[in-house]
Amino acid sequence: MKKKLLSFFNQPIISGSFWITAGSFVISIGNYLFNLMMGRLLSPSDYGTMVSLISLSIIISLPAGIVTTVTTKFTAGFFANKEDNKISRLVRKFTIYTGVGGLITILLFIALIPILQNYLQINDLHLFILTGIIIGFGLITSVNNGVLRGLLYFKFIAFLGIAGVIIKLVLGWYFVSRGLLVFGALFSFLLAGLVMWVVSYLPIKRFYLAVSNQRLGLRKQVIS
Repeated sequence: MKKKLLSFFNQPIISGSFWITAGSFVISIGNYLFNLMMGRLLSPSDYGTMVSLISLSIIISLPAGIVTTVTTKFTAGFFANKEDNKISRLVRKFTIYTGVGGLITILLFIALIPILQNYLQINDLHLFILTGIIIGFGLITSVNNGVLRGLLYFKFIAFLGIAGVIIKLVLGWYFVSRGLLVFGALFSFLLAGLVMWVVSYLPIKRFYLAVSNQRLGLRKQVIS
């Protein structure tokens, strides 16, 4: 009976679900503490501005979740069939697509700033530009997130999310206390996301390197 239980909990999906659930719980606590801290450090109007822009970014970032789901599905299938070359091609194509899509998203968001300023009654142009960059960058990071999920790196994903919320807490406190206020709070989101994206590259860098090696091999063939 004990062996059966151990065998059951050692299954990647079961253990992965545990790590994702535990990580999500800790991240939720971290986000609660972040909002509580911002509520103390910012004035009511500034806090309302921050919440409005964060909520706006979450709504517009829904396509990033779709990219993550699609990337997870294909990566899991290729990983099960041990087709690493296909994962490499997937990473290359989706990184290009999301890079272009992220840039277009930023430009469209900037173009809509006058309408958003009038609707949200927020006059600071820099806050909207920073929010647009956060949204566009979030689309790019969705590729690595999907690949990690498809490879069943659930423990790494959990620790990465926890590290990200800790970075956001520390940087958010530092920037806001230094007088950057709403811009500082939003900037902590961007920097935390940037650090998480760079770190997420480490366990899957072989797929990025495989793309570079393939291009180098083709260049050598053309030259020879």
